[in-house]
Amino acid sequence: MFRNLAIPIKLAIKSIRANLGRTFLSLLGIVIGVASVILVLSLGAGVKSFVVNQISAFGSNIMEIEIKTPKTKKTSTQNVGGIVGGTQITTFKLDDAQKIAKLKNVGPWYAAIMSQQIMSYAGKNKQAYILGATAGIIEADQKAQIESGTMFTDEDDNSLKQTVVLEVK
Repeated sequence: MFRNLAIPIKLAIKSIRANLGRTFLSLLGIVIGVASVILVLSLGAGVKSFVVNQISAFGSNIMEIEIKTPKTKKTSTQNVGGIVGGTQITTFKLDDAQKIAKLKNVGPWYAAIMSQQIMSYAGKNKQAYILGATAGIIEADQKAQIESGTMFTDEDDNSLKQTVVLEVK
């Protein structure tokens, strides 16, 4: 049985020695091909893992509806509103969010608007990020916590009571 294998092995070794250049290039092609396949599969798995982790960190059962304003030129008069504090959105109102919240498969929710303003205190000016949100933010955002004091309520929202929650970083 081993005699039957010895002859093909001797012929293969003789052929490899006779054609070293061809053997080297064939071996190099196989190594590069296998390495390329492994690299592409690893990159794909890495990207998939990254995306899944990002979604999991935010929450896989959370949906965010965000309104984007169209971009304008730097010299446009419409751009001034964006520079001084944001553009007023008139297409999606709080009533729309409240209607969506009434759907049976929607859980805790909140509506918010963000802006940046220059604040001054004790003669110092600082740029501050402002988030105006409804009272549901504490229930909907599991990471939001009040360190001291109390959060404003739905009644405060509905009566347009002027309340503020400060966060300093």
